[in-house]
Amino acid sequence: MSAQVGDVVECVPGAKAALYAGDRIVAEIVSDVFGDFRFSGLEKNSGIYRVEVRHAYGEASCQCELGESVHLRACGGAPDLASVCS
Repeated sequence: MSAQVGDVVECVPGAKAALYAGDRIVAEIVSDVFGDFRFSGLEKNSGIYRVEVRHAYGEASCQCELGESVHLRACGGAPDLASVCS
């Protein structure tokens, strides 16, 4: 997780990330000191998920379809969701 702060892109430790399947929260986690987070234990090809992240600089969300693994940097429209679902 990163955020543009002035002219600098900063890591965002302590960001709260929630993983949803439909309207149901599947998992919640907090980003580490580097702003990274990972949702583990998801079944391959288990469908469409939404990730919502909130932190001191704002919030972001992204929808992705889980195959084997998804790196959220590739998620259209949410380049600051740079973490992984697997």
